[in-house]
Amino acid sequence: MYCSRYVKWLLLALVILCLCSSKKLIQDALDIAAQQVEEEDERFITYLPHSGLHNQRIALINAMLLAKALDRTLLMPEINLGHAIYWRPSSTLSRQLDICPRLQKRLKNNKKKRAFRSLQCSAFKNYVPVSVDSIFDISAAQELGIRTEQRLDMKRDYLKRHNKLFTHFKRKGYKYSIPDSERYSYQLHDGTEDDDTSKFVSHIEIEHLRQRPERYIEFGSLFSTTRLSLNQPELIWTQEHLHREIGTRHPLVKAHAQKVISKLGGKGRFISVHLRQGDGIFKHLLQETLTEIEGKLQLKLNQTDGKFFARGRGSPSIIIPATKDTTTRRLEKCLAVQDQGIPGLDVIFLATDAPKPRMTLKTLFHQYPCTFTLADFPTSWKESKRKPSRTNILQNSQHVKLGYLLYPMMDAEIASHASLFIGTPKSTYSSYVNYRNQHNREHCF
Repeated sequence: MYCSRYVKWLLLALVILCLCSSKKLIQDALDIAAQQVEEEDERFITYLPHSGLHNQRIALINAMLLAKALDRTLLMPEINLGHAIYWRPSSTLSRQLDICPRLQKRLKNNKKKRAFRSLQCSAFKNYVPVSVDSIFDISAAQELGIRTEQRLDMKRDYLKRHNKLFTHFKRKGYKYSIPDSERYSYQLHDGTEDDDTSKFVSHIEIEHLRQRPERYIEFGSLFSTTRLSLNQPELIWTQEHLHREIGTRHPLVKAHAQKVISKLGGKGRFISVHLRQGDGIFKHLLQETLTEIEGKLQLKLNQTDGKFFARGRGSPSIIIPATKDTTTRRLEKCLAVQDQGIPGLDVIFLATDAPKPRMTLKTLFHQYPCTFTLADFPTSWKESKRKPSRTNILQNSQHVKLGYLLYPMMDAEIASHASLFIGTPKSTYSSYVNYRNQHNREHCF
């Protein structure tokens, strides 16, 4: 089959050759024929995205590793910046990703409302899909030869439509699907035997997938830091490399984060903490998380003089009292004492989803009065009280309304430029910041 197609393109090249006398045109014709053969043989993988931004990033990196291992091009799903889409069995999730965004735009119709409810589309009310490279810098993957292509939508017939772009396409059997009926249906193995797979129902050998002849392999979920069980040293190194290198690239995020970093004293001149407490298990474990952060701060700062939330004499809040100073004035006071080595007066940037953190985490700010959050540094752009549109999330203009969806990315970007980062246990957001902090400490300061 491959030879017959090559002959076809070679004949086309020969026809052009007869019509052309220029050597350059002849070579161009041969190059085009070879390229067409290569494109006809191109094979792809894709998957179903879900969950929050940083869980989507983990799935993306897993998919990139699979694309490299299988020598296929990754059709990247769009990144959802809005409300997290929950995991569902692939048969349900694929329908939701296909239909719910369209239903959301037509909710004035009663039939659409009923369909919206029956498909459990409520999470899609704040669904904001954008291209991967508008949010993340994936140049590190491209430099390693990992081929990627952006999917244009998540409709279920996308692969069928994509397949028709090829001159030689299969009407049947062009796709091999790996569905997941449970959240951790399968783990993908690269020749490993002794890994703990108790979380996963079954495992699939990557070598088996290398032998699949179909043009497309479609996975269900690829989320989970243990989704891939790798054995090849090159793939293990690539996994670590991509986790460190793939970071935020949105121009508004980068620009505003740099302003805040400069105000905090510059790169590597402050400490950062991520405290997640707004939802799920993190809300129930708040006190335990605070205690763990306390221990790490005391250990790293050689702070042995009392409890994390101790009050009374010797408290840093006596040196820098909890007055109604402006952020600028408080920063000036804090930066002025940084070289004096006073315990508790280190400049700390707190990334948190806590509402009104100076009220809800009052004792933390009392013990560490040089703690600041993103709310202390209002943006130079007006906040949008409406859900930001896909367009104004992606535009670079200073006059564009920033939108609340970019704030967690700003938090992460700022926190990743600290001299020391302390995160929330089991948080993928903290894991992301930690990887980026390792990268920045190695390359940026």
